[in-house]
Order: sequence, then C-alpha cells, then structure tokens
Amino acid sequence: MMSTMTKLSFPFNSSKLYTYEYKLSTERYAEMGHLKAFYQFLGGINASGRNIARLDTNEVNTLKAIAENPETGKAAQNSQNALCFHYSICYDAQGQQKCKTAPRDLKPSYAELAAK
Repeated sequence: MMSTMTKLSFPFNSSKLYTYEYKLSTERYAEMGHLKAFYQFLGGINASGRNIARLDTNEVNTLKAIAENPETGKAAQNSQNALCFHYSICYDAQGQQKCKTAPRDLKPSYAELAAK
C-alpha cells in the first residue's frame, strides 16, 4: 500500500494557522480529494447566494453522481444525507437508491413566497 504525506492547515482562530502532516494511504488521499471537491461544489452554490436546499436539476444530478460513486467515501455520505433530507432521494447502506420515484418539486424562493 502506497502512502502520501499530506499537510493540512486548520485556522483555529483568526490570527494563527496550524499545520499538521499526515501520512495517508493512496485510497485515503483520493477520498480527501473527493471531499475537497464536494466542499468546493457547495462553496460555489453558496457564492451564488443559495444553499443546498436550493439546487437546480443539474446540481441535484451532480449530488446524485457523488452519492452513487462508491469511491467518494465521506463525500458520498454527505451527498446522500443532503439528497434525502432536502429532495426525498434516499439511499440504503450500500449506496443504492431506496426509491425510484420522482423527487418532490424544488422549494420556492423567498421572493416567490412573498409574491403570493
């Protein structure tokens, strides 16, 4: 099994940045990359002024692809949780979709609700 030395930095307060070195297996290093990509995906959604409950169809499909990929590890778990909670697309313990029915409609925006 190959391992990779990885440096992770954590800001515990605004003035100091703590850096730690970890020896990760190749599999764990790949999983960390998937998790970083997942958080970057969420960051892009947040930057557009939305949250995970306000995804469009393409973004929901992206989450489904992450959730159904057995190699994504924690990113898949987080995607499955978000899909189940916000969109009623739930998965079993093996990452298989429990129900093949269509997800509920996307939630209306605040502006749409206020206009009613």
